[in-house]
Amino acid sequence: MTIPPRSEHRIDAASIPLGTPVQSQDGESLGQVAEVWAETPAHGYVPASQFAIGDYGPVSGNQQMFEGAAGYMQVRALREMRLENDHDLFIPLSAVREVNPEHGIVLTCRQEECRERYSQRPAELNLP
Repeated sequence: MTIPPRSEHRIDAASIPLGTPVQSQDGESLGQVAEVWAETPAHGYVPASQFAIGDYGPVSGNQQMFEGAAGYMQVRALREMRLENDHDLFIPLSAVREVNPEHGIVLTCRQEECRERYSQRPAELNLP
């Protein structure tokens, strides 16, 4: 599979759905998105699963807080989707090459590089 060059479109926290498959630049599966952490000016990094609220009738949600936001995605191996573990990867959104509805998320690093670089939870991410 040939990976197209990275687009100039910036990937933000709102464009990463939970459960999306993630693969490395060399096409190897790394798991699925278990959490998206958006960087907010007022609150630091917040987990989307606990804070993102969509619009409901006349009530406005807070989804705009995640639009344009930098952050991280927490990727978990498919077989271990329930609990956080030592194999989770914490990948900055800047390392996303593309978000493709057919193939999921493709990163800019090879599988081993991804595991080496992103296996530690960044200190700024609080436990949910």
